[in-house]
Amino acid sequence: KFTPISKSIDDLIKLGALDDLTRKFLRAAIRDRKNILISGGAGSGKTTLLNCLSAFIPKTERIVVIEETSELALQQPHVIPMETAQSDAPDGETFDIRRLVKTALRLRPDRIIIGEVRGEEALDLIQAMSVGHAGSMATLHASSPLQALLRLETLLLMAKLDLPISAIRGQIASTLDLVLQTERLSNGTRRVTHVSEVLEPNEHGQYQLRHLIRYKVTNLGAGIPAVGRHHPVIRPTFSIAMEEKGLMNFDEFPYE
Repeated sequence: KFTPISKSIDDLIKLGALDDLTRKFLRAAIRDRKNILISGGAGSGKTTLLNCLSAFIPKTERIVVIEETSELALQQPHVIPMETAQSDAPDGETFDIRRLVKTALRLRPDRIIIGEVRGEEALDLIQAMSVGHAGSMATLHASSPLQALLRLETLLLMAKLDLPISAIRGQIASTLDLVLQTERLSNGTRRVTHVSEVLEPNEHGQYQLRHLIRYKVTNLGAGIPAVGRHHPVIRPTFSIAMEEKGLMNFDEFPYE
């Protein structure tokens, strides 16, 4: 049994995992119901980041949290936690993540949070995100924002979708709004290295990403925290809509 995560977003800022402007942007994105995928390797801090970001979900919303082992500790009053289970009986039922996602949809949540997507449930998540459950979040094991999209595509193909690859890519790109990349650097410190917007595929059917914020390392000594900073690169395509809703003022960002 894992100990529930107790770190807050303020703790992550103090540790340098992200900065205050990145926090402001992600808070606005969650309030704006953007669908978010958190990507990273083992031990990179994906689940901790997911837990911290979930605190930005309004308290009035109904949230279903699906995990293999309970780690997330959401504080909102309307949280329904679900955990995978396997019956000990020889012909016992298995409640895997895919089955739990389907059960969750019947509970009519505002958002669904999945601890880690690693199988055919990717299809159910993408479908849920695209119809009525916008603002959902999940983590996935991948080494870059692009690799995260390709990995998600592989998982959708495992669900034996009878669709051409161009249609699958189109659905992923139109459903996902942001990919956040987490990384454990060589000296052990954890950083959010990319905040990337998912754009429509290009004319060749390839994924396109717009890297909004990047972490640049300036000094990486063994045993000391990485020295670097988060650089805002470019405004998201939805910046004007976000500003009109009063969620974010992008003039705060020192774009280069």
